[in-house]
Amino acid sequence: MSGEGRKKLVLRLFLHAGCVCQTAGFQVFCLTSDKTVAETSLRMGWRVLQDRFNDLNKALTSVLKRFSTVPLTIVLPDLPLLNRQSLETVSRLGRRHGCVICPDLKLSGTNVLYLGTASFFKPMFGKHSFIRHLNQLQKSYPVKVLVTLATAVDIDSPEDLLLLPRFSFSSPVHYEESCYKH
Repeated sequence: MSGEGRKKLVLRLFLHAGCVCQTAGFQVFCLTSDKTVAETSLRMGWRVLQDRFNDLNKALTSVLKRFSTVPLTIVLPDLPLLNRQSLETVSRLGRRHGCVICPDLKLSGTNVLYLGTASFFKPMFGKHSFIRHLNQLQKSYPVKVLVTLATAVDIDSPEDLLLLPRFSFSSPVHYEESCYKH
């Protein structure tokens, strides 16, 4: 895929994730260092938090300090099958259990994370983040692990793109009609 093709895919996945979050009733905050993503977020009516570190874990640590006492759902934006129902399930389970973690299909990375409070949490996104996050969370809270295709299928590699058409119910990334009206 060309560099321009990758940029378009990333922006399309980002818009899809943001719109799904919005239709699920979430207030959408975008943490980014990318000017195009920030401008797009503002056009959509979403709040932008600048990633001044150009490092997800450092930037999230800073954000979590600001929002340490309120429930948060962290959604990585490379989830083409993400839907409102899956996020509503995460929220419902999160309110009941305190923490929900949604790994990728390989049970290696973390794609969605609900935190009843973030005061204790140290982000460790990257290689093997699911196990590292799960071990950390279990020390403070009962944790519910949720694995669904909607939250587990991510686009981290060219092989992931090849996997997507194999799901008979999958379709190209689309925008929730009630969200994408700008």
